[in-house]
Amino acid sequence: EVWSCWIELLQYLDLETAWLNNLEEKVQMTGNLPDKLDAVNDALESLESVLRHPADNRTQIRELGQTLIDGGILDDIISEKLEAFNARYEELSHLAVSRQIALEQQLQTMRETDHMLQVLQESLGDLDRQLTSYLTDRIDAFQMPQEAQ
Repeated sequence: EVWSCWIELLQYLDLETAWLNNLEEKVQMTGNLPDKLDAVNDALESLESVLRHPADNRTQIRELGQTLIDGGILDDIISEKLEAFNARYEELSHLAVSRQIALEQQLQTMRETDHMLQVLQESLGDLDRQLTSYLTDRIDAFQMPQEAQ
């Protein structure tokens, strides 16, 4: 029974380590993004999808580890493995959440900037049409309203 518990613990640790590697890769990929709305949005969605990982495996790891430690079986080795895993899990989780928040803020800023640019572009278009109509109507500068001059 101890051997099967140990093997099961190692299998769960392997699964979660693979997930942590994937999380780390996603976090690193968000480091140097182009200043494009689509790129930031895609990176945020990708990171969020990895973060939606269920905690079931972590619960199993904790329970199996505790069972083996309580039984006095390889408790130093198991404690060391669990501490290393938990430390990496906590570090990467905090880093990923921080990166997620930064990406959300960057995305919001980019959306606001895009909106301001669109409003500015529309205003410039209106001004261009107005000035063009003044030119086609051959209105000279003294006949134009003060703001158009």
